[in-house]
Amino acid sequence: MAVMNGFTHVSDLKAYKTTWKIRVRIVHTWKQYTTYAGETIEMILADFKGSLIHATIKKQQFNKHQRLIVFGDWRIIENFQLSRSTGMFRATKHQYKMTIMNSTIISRCDSVSNDFYLDLASFDNILAEDGLNENILIDVVGQVVSCGEMKTSELNDKPKKRLEVILRDTRNIDPRGGLMNGTRLQITQLAEFVLEVIVITGDRVGDKVLIPRILLTPSDTKLPFKIRRRQLPLVVAFAMTINKSQGQSLDYVGLYLPRPCFSHGQFYVAVSRVTNKKGLKILIVDKEGKPQKETMNVVFKEVFQNLK
Repeated sequence: MAVMNGFTHVSDLKAYKTTWKIRVRIVHTWKQYTTYAGETIEMILADFKGSLIHATIKKQQFNKHQRLIVFGDWRIIENFQLSRSTGMFRATKHQYKMTIMNSTIISRCDSVSNDFYLDLASFDNILAEDGLNENILIDVVGQVVSCGEMKTSELNDKPKKRLEVILRDTRNIDPRGGLMNGTRLQITQLAEFVLEVIVITGDRVGDKVLIPRILLTPSDTKLPFKIRRRQLPLVVAFAMTINKSQGQSLDYVGLYLPRPCFSHGQFYVAVSRVTNKKGLKILIVDKEGKPQKETMNVVFKEVFQNLK
């Protein structure tokens, strides 16, 4: 069990005692009413490692602890109860849920990090049939496409409001509008948090769109931790792979081949991007970097066997 400076990591909390001491950031808060527990304050807490746990304060402890429950602040919490987290709409993946008791001590502390510790789910996992546990609530970042009307319904004799929105994956910001991986853009205006660009490839050539900054996480699994950075999802298009160039017509193409094309038709795709042979230049080099005059054109003869 990991303990640092007297604090236990959230991931190591177990239900066999109540004398735990943790240092956490309050990353979500909301009020809730159920027939079983009555009115409560619900919280999502995160330690510096990003481990999340759901905590609840019953109405009897409101006056004692409510002034210390401030969204975004770090707190030291001692002496609390843990119970198994079950049922529908679990707020975190943690197997236990915290309950703040009358004997619980909540005190202020210095900030450890400004990270929001969101447990973000990808759109691919959300849309997959078996990608996520439907009983666990998730965090998701997306672009709001449309927003419905606020609807009010009765639940346990209490009015509940619901707002339905449609979100778009910001990594492929607008596939129908031509904004996806590989799209070429011309920047027309630069701002601190957004770019104005014009689409110059595909079916949406000439469209003017805005590109926001989004959170990106490298997929390098060798690192023992996750790196997240909020940045513009763009790469300067000095060069692109042959596969990325498919479907584009260009006036000038410089083809660099440090090794032969390895699949059927790949060389043809590369040289056919240019609209005039005068706009095509090819540089072929061997393993030592010396210029060559020829390269291999891979053709699978099996493709033509059934052609008449």
